[in-house]
Amino acid sequence: MYYIFDITGKAALRGSASANRIEVATLPPGSYMLHFSQGKAAYHLKFIKK
Repeated sequence: MYYIFDITGKAALRGSASANRIEVATLPPGSYMLHFSQGKAAYHLKFIKK
């Protein structure tokens, strides 16, 4: 399961990643934080969409 939040902390996207790919084409340009969990592991990543 993954969640993507914008710079204000508002949820922008969420869902289940398939084929190790998350489609972000619908997001407007800006800074985002990705929270991804798989089993007991959790990952956090900041990214910028141009």
